[in-house]
This record gives sequence, C-alpha cells and structure tokens, in this order.
Amino acid sequence: MRDSERPGRENLHSLENELRAEEQRLDAAVREHDERVSKCITDHTKLSDIASRLEDGVSASRQQMMADCKARSDEAERAVGAKRDALRTTLARKEELSDKIKGQDKMTMMMRANLSYRDVRAKEREQHHKNQKCAEQLNAIKNEADAAHSEYKRLSKVIEEGERERSRFHGSKETVLANVKNLKLQLNEKQYKRIDAEHREKLIEHKTVQMAVEDLNRYYKALNAALMRFHETKMADINKSITELWNKTYKGSDIDGIQIKTEDEGQTADGRRKQTYRVVMRKGDTTLDMRGRCSAGQKMLASLVIRLALAETFCINCGIMTLDEPTTNLDRANIESLATAINEIIKNRRQQANFQLIVITHDEEFVQMIGRSENCSSYYWVEKRYLKDGDPPSSTITRKPIDRFG
Repeated sequence: MRDSERPGRENLHSLENELRAEEQRLDAAVREHDERVSKCITDHTKLSDIASRLEDGVSASRQQMMADCKARSDEAERAVGAKRDALRTTLARKEELSDKIKGQDKMTMMMRANLSYRDVRAKEREQHHKNQKCAEQLNAIKNEADAAHSEYKRLSKVIEEGERERSRFHGSKETVLANVKNLKLQLNEKQYKRIDAEHREKLIEHKTVQMAVEDLNRYYKALNAALMRFHETKMADINKSITELWNKTYKGSDIDGIQIKTEDEGQTADGRRKQTYRVVMRKGDTTLDMRGRCSAGQKMLASLVIRLALAETFCINCGIMTLDEPTTNLDRANIESLATAINEIIKNRRQQANFQLIVITHDEEFVQMIGRSENCSSYYWVEKRYLKDGDPPSSTITRKPIDRFG
C-alpha cells in the first residue's frame, strides 16, 4: 500500500468503528424504549382493571379513585405516545445510519477497488518499464553483435593483408639475403679492404662539419641578438640627439619634437634582417609621419638635424662633416637656431684633433653667425672670374678673414 493511501484506509476503519458503536447504542436505546413501552402497557392494563372495578362501585371515594386512575391512565397514554414518537425518531435515525453504513460500505468497496486498480496500474507500468529495458538491452545486444560482426570482418581483412605482407616480406627477405651474400663477396675484393676505416674517417668528418654548423648557427643567433641590441641602443642615442638639436634649432610651436621610428620586417631571402625607418613628428601625445605633413623648411631642418645626430652617433672617429646649403628653405629664426646648434657642435668637438666642419653656402649672414662665436678666423670665397681676356671664366678660391663682417 502506498503512503498516500494509508490515511484514507485509517479514516475508513475509524468511521466503521464509529458506525458499529452507534448501532450498538441505538439497539440498546430501542431495547430500553421497548421495555418502557411494555411497562406502560402493563400499567395501563392494571389501571383499566382498576377502573372497571371502580365503575362497579357506588362510593364517592371509589369514583374519586377512578378519576385519579383515569388521569394517571391519560398521563401514561401521553407518555406512551411520547415514547412511541421517540421510538419512531430512533428507528428513523437507525434507518438513516443503516443507509449511511451501506453508503460507507459501498465507498469502502469503491476505495478498495480503486486501490486494487492503482496497484494493477503500478504493476503494469513497472512491467512496461521492464519491457522497455529488455527491448533496449536487446537493441544494445544487436548493435554489439553487428559491431562484433563488423570487427570480425575487419580483423579477417587485416589477417589476410598480414598474410600477404608476410609472404611479400618473406620474398623480400630472400632477395635481401641474396644481396647480402653478394655484398659480402664484393667486400672480400681488394678495393674494399679498407672500407671500415674509410667509413669511420668520413663519419668523423661528417660529425665535425655538423658540429661546426651547429656552432656557427649559435654564433649567428648570438651575433644577431647583439646587433639588435646595438641597433636599439644606437637608435635611442640618435633620437636623443635629434630631440636635443631640434629643441635648440626649431623655433616654431606646431611641432614639439621629431624622431626616427624603426620597424622589423623579418629577414630577406639571403637571411639578413630587414628594417624600415620613418621620421615622425610629435605634438603633445599625438605622433604623425612627417611625410606630406610639413613644409619645405621643416623638411630641410629635420634633414639637417638627423644628419647632425647621425654624425654625432656614428662619426666620432671621422672628424669631417660637410653641410651643403644648409639654410635652404629656412626662415631667419631657424637659420639663427641652426647656426647656434652648429656652434654648439663645434664647441663640443673642439677637443677632437681631426674634427673639420665644411659649410657650403651662399648666405653670408649665416657665415657671420658662425664666425661670431670665435669658432673660425677665416673662410674661403669661391667665385668665377675672367683671368684673361678671351679666356672662359675660371673658378677662384680666395681666403678671407671672418672678422671682415664686423
């Protein structure tokens, strides 16, 4: 019995017990009323006899006694009527309880039938579940049988292929044994007497070359890493010099500084690393390429600054620096700044014995700006003149003192 049906059964048993107790109580009440009715009938009979005897009497006392008995008889009849009414009510209640008991019995039968039906349905579902499991097991067994049959076919093919392979190897073995026999006969010839020693020498040579190649590969990687570090260091020095020179020479406010950006593009076909360079300008936190975004004067000044920075970084032992028309496309403020920067370079290189600065220019004021800082005492004037009548003009070089500018 399920737990959900147990309270219904317990309630049904309690109702049946209550009905039985009520039926016993009603039966006892009916018996009690019957006894009372019988007693009342007996009393009525006695009173009737007494009334009959009293009617035959003549005395007034007997008539009075007869009236009293009549009153008592009426009262007894009323009591009997009341008892009969109570008896009828009790009988009706008994019939009602009997009908209720019959309904309870019918409900009990229905509940028992319902419980039986539920048990049958549960057993049916359980059996259906078992049937499904059996069907699934049968399907699984069928699938396993199909898989086993397929595996059997595959293994049969593998065995057949193995047999064919074994037969082929057996034939190859016979051929190899024959070749070995022939090679052994050839090794006994005069030209193969030192074959083991020669093989050992060639093996040693091969291993030596292989180790040398591995060492060269390691050296190449180390050299490449060192070159990359050297390149990064030098580019940092160049950009530092560019920043210092630009801040000294450029007087505009639209560009805060310039620098050279490098990008690694891998290796070329012959194994060399490939680098690309571009000049960028900076304004605040924004960096843009200078190509196509700056004036001719800014390009010229950037070119001079980069050349001076490259010379400062890579030409320490090479003391010759040449500037050809450095003031082209520069305004007066930038020309003065460039002259100041050149004077700073000359001052810093003064201790270098082999340092020479050659400036080629048509701008006499620029020459004067350089000469005012006592960096040079004279300059060379190049011009074309006619030395003789009828001859073509010739270039002449004249040394002039720098203090002639005053």
